[in-house]
Amino acid sequence: MTNESVASVAPLKRSAFLMPLDDGMLEYFREIVDEAVTRFGVSRAEAVARVNERYGELEISPYPDLMCHELPEYWVYGLYEDDR
Repeated sequence: MTNESVASVAPLKRSAFLMPLDDGMLEYFREIVDEAVTRFGVSRAEAVARVNERYGELEISPYPDLMCHELPEYWVYGLYEDDR
């Protein structure tokens, strides 16, 4: 396995996200990042940066936050809507 492929499967640290998250929401945001990597072929670092840009200043409630009514796949497209 190359260093690049190891980095792509390395788990995200809690501190990767700017907003405070409980364990459930941390997992939910990790799933959003995973979707961005899979669907758009971006690096994990770019996906985390886009999540932080979009949601970093928001107050996220404990799991299940209201945003959990949609799957992570739904939110990942919002991270890239300005790029289309």
